[in-house]
Amino acid sequence: MKTPLYIRFDTELKFNDSSCTKGIFAAMGEAKRKGSMNLAEHIWYINIASWFNRNLLNPSCFTEPICDSVKFRAQSWFKCYYSEYLEKSVSVVQLLRKHGINVNVTLTTTPGTIIYEDELQVVVLPNDQFIDTISRELD
Repeated sequence: MKTPLYIRFDTELKFNDSSCTKGIFAAMGEAKRKGSMNLAEHIWYINIASWFNRNLLNPSCFTEPICDSVKFRAQSWFKCYYSEYLEKSVSVVQLLRKHGINVNVTLTTTPGTIIYEDELQVVVLPNDQFIDTISRELD
């Protein structure tokens, strides 16, 4: 059986007073609050956020009551195969970078302990260190 590959887009932005970094969906709100988007970008932002809200399941582990130590440590990873979700995520990355939010792209076979899974994504509690992890900048 082939080992699955996962991809995460995360930023250097932190949740409140924690050391946990925000992924691109949490960072989209930061880009909006900056107020630096032009009208076309703002309209695109609204459309892409609506598309993800309609089409990507919100993991139940984020909607159920859980303690903050889990909620802010948990990370979402896409299953790494071509999909419209990944294509649209790359567009989000480009917008975030254009507005000064650095985005890292990480590929791994071992993202952590899975606490949620659906056909497109997993949510994990990360291991202290990744094995077989490759981080790179997205062009």
